[in-house]
Amino acid sequence: MRKQYWTGLLAAVLLMTGCTAGSGSPASETTESVTQEQSADEQTETSREETTAEEATTPQETESLTAEEQIYRDMVDRSLLTMGNNYRMKQVIERAQAGEDITIAYIGGSITEGYNAGTEEIYAKLSYEYFADTYGSRDTVHYVNAGLSGTPSTLGLIRSDRDVFAYEPDILFIEFAVNDSQADSRAYDSLIMKALSQENAPAVVLLFSVIESGYTMQDDMGATGFHYSLPMISVKNAIWPEIQEGRMTWADWSNDESHPNEYGQAVYADFIINYYKSLDASETDEPAELPEKLALRQDLTSMEMMDKNNLTVESTGSFAEKSGLSSFPDGWMKEASETENEPFTFTFEGTFLYVVYRDTASATYGSAEVYVDGELVYTLEGNSSDGWNNPVAECVFRQEEAQSHTVEIKMAEGDADKAFAILCFGFVE
Repeated sequence: MRKQYWTGLLAAVLLMTGCTAGSGSPASETTESVTQEQSADEQTETSREETTAEEATTPQETESLTAEEQIYRDMVDRSLLTMGNNYRMKQVIERAQAGEDITIAYIGGSITEGYNAGTEEIYAKLSYEYFADTYGSRDTVHYVNAGLSGTPSTLGLIRSDRDVFAYEPDILFIEFAVNDSQADSRAYDSLIMKALSQENAPAVVLLFSVIESGYTMQDDMGATGFHYSLPMISVKNAIWPEIQEGRMTWADWSNDESHPNEYGQAVYADFIINYYKSLDASETDEPAELPEKLALRQDLTSMEMMDKNNLTVESTGSFAEKSGLSSFPDGWMKEASETENEPFTFTFEGTFLYVVYRDTASATYGSAEVYVDGELVYTLEGNSSDGWNNPVAECVFRQEEAQSHTVEIKMAEGDADKAFAILCFGFVE
């Protein structure tokens, strides 16, 4: 189906429903294999949610739709993988309706940041505006976009205090499904637990994007989401059947292999708005107990971002206080013009040590070696063919119990005349 058709259909449906494709139910027929991992209790809960959501769409509403509008409605309905436990979100909505200040935050990669679609007509801003206009006002409902291109959950967890929790969000959307790999699963799990454990008890919603190849971490992330009884929204569940049936092409959704265009972002926002409308039609659940243990049983929730503002550095060596990256301005950089190779030295006490550094395709950048108590433990490649000045996080050291160690970072042999940028560190207690 041509993009022109879908754009016209989107406009028609938005007018018909008041800035949304309408309320609806998750379509169990197209739910990804993550649903097969649910327990019997979870499956029962999902069925209950589906029944509630189906009741939200009256026969009159269904009969008033044209065939094309029904196709769009069905696509939006399929995006709602599960409503999860709604208690926290219902509480936030009640507070917003009472005129209280509410903050909605979004953390993720370039899709959340709005690459290919600008900063205004993107799913995060559009869904924020719907919430503010529906439940409160734009004076009392506040917007935080912590999307950062090319970053997975590991970096999201490292920067979460600075970029998200400092604003004390009441609602947090997490979108890392196409940026993550299996290596980021522990950080994703810990980011969720860290969010749910905040003192103000925010509502958390998981978003699962997809790229043209079909890649998404939805199955693994969905299993984690079910562990915490969270609402989950799936782009793949929604658009893949349309592409397979030939009613839609990937080019309708995106101008490249990954990022929704302005149209795709508007539809993405409809997926979230559909969740809100389905929520409105449901009764309030009892509060969900926070699990005592993380889904993956490895706790990184104490992750703390360390930079020049809070790290005691014994010696900067050949590095100076500079990073060259606006998203991490408080790091350290070894310039290519600095031919000495004196180590950057500090003391680490904890269980996991992450180094966040700048990756670039520039031949002026080289590799740096990490030493712990004088022993080489890791080599960081600051120059790669696919680097684009993006931040990269690597776990360079871990131990079962927190002990104090001396950490040194210096250029690898033969790279003393190269540059390297340390953006920050991640310390886990």
